[in-house]
Amino acid sequence: MPVIRPSSDLRNNYNEISTICHQTKKPVYITKNGAGDLAVMSIELYEFLTDKYELYKELEKGEKYYDKKCLCSTSYRWLKAKAFVSGRFVLWDQS
Repeated sequence: MPVIRPSSDLRNNYNEISTICHQTKKPVYITKNGAGDLAVMSIELYEFLTDKYELYKELEKGEKYYDKKCLCSTSYRWLKAKAFVSGRFVLWDQS
């Protein structure tokens, strides 16, 4: 369940929001006038997410390279299809 707090809590209960971010390792959603406005997260979570994004960008470059060069063997295509399970990329040993 996402943690949703009003913007006034950033000013009045900053330490509590910081603790929630660090303990749950999830963002806290901040509302302004009852509507979603911001997502606040710990530095650790932010760095993890940006590193993950960079990894996915590099993987996409690699896939485009192999597709462009027609180096995809049947086993590579099967491995690629099996790798995306439940929206998560998992590396399998080809042996």
